[in-house]
Amino acid sequence: MSTIIILEGPDGCGKTNIAAALSKKLSLPVFKSTGEWKHFEELDKGTWFLNTTKYSLPYLLEFIQQTNTSVIFDRAYPSEYVYGPTCGRKTDFNVLRSIDLMCKQMSVKIVLLHRSSYGAVVDQFDTVDESFLNRIHDEYENFKQWTCCDVLSLNVDDENLDRELTEILNFLEKK
Repeated sequence: MSTIIILEGPDGCGKTNIAAALSKKLSLPVFKSTGEWKHFEELDKGTWFLNTTKYSLPYLLEFIQQTNTSVIFDRAYPSEYVYGPTCGRKTDFNVLRSIDLMCKQMSVKIVLLHRSSYGAVVDQFDTVDESFLNRIHDEYENFKQWTCCDVLSLNVDDENLDRELTEILNFLEKK
């Protein structure tokens, strides 16, 4: 059986660092889209994100399922659930539900990283400020209630990678 983990959360929560450490610990590859920020900045009204969600992600999940591949995603469909509406992009929630149900069937585990405060977060984009990150945080809370998948909510305020990995590994061991 494959292991599929999705790391999610507002910008500045350490997803990429945690994904790399988890990858090393579990000997699993990490997938992070290299195109997302390019398209985020282009302000294409979300066409790339909508098409990726509708067509590419279901295709990728079928590949993973059929080949019994294990992977850690540094962002996936929960980002579109959260960032799409928050950024004013068109989002297809029927497609997101279909993907969520597919992920549930595949026993995908979602780790939602969060902070108690986003005031000290510095990001590469001027649009990502504390107010924006608070809205994103709130939408991730809504996602937690919406998803059919198993979710771990992990506070990263102390930036203690050993503790974070221990909590994630304990979560993954639960059936």
